[in-house]
Amino acid sequence: MQSIDPEIKESLANVVNAMRDGNPARAESICRDFLVINAASVPHLQLLGHALVRQDKFKEAKEQVEFALKIAPDY
Repeated sequence: MQSIDPEIKESLANVVNAMRDGNPARAESICRDFLVINAASVPHLQLLGHALVRQDKFKEAKEQVEFALKIAPDY
């Protein structure tokens, strides 16, 4: 099993905690900040899509999920 970089793990935990706290805007911000330095982070793209849906930003969510599927179709 492949280990996850601690920085990625911490960022993902922060996103999940923001979503659990009912703060999808904060989750979106965390994802976007991380994606600036690692645009191909599929977990962040997937969680960004979820955060956007929770904010009724469906078009943006669709774009993020489609991009994630393009770079990792078997994810």
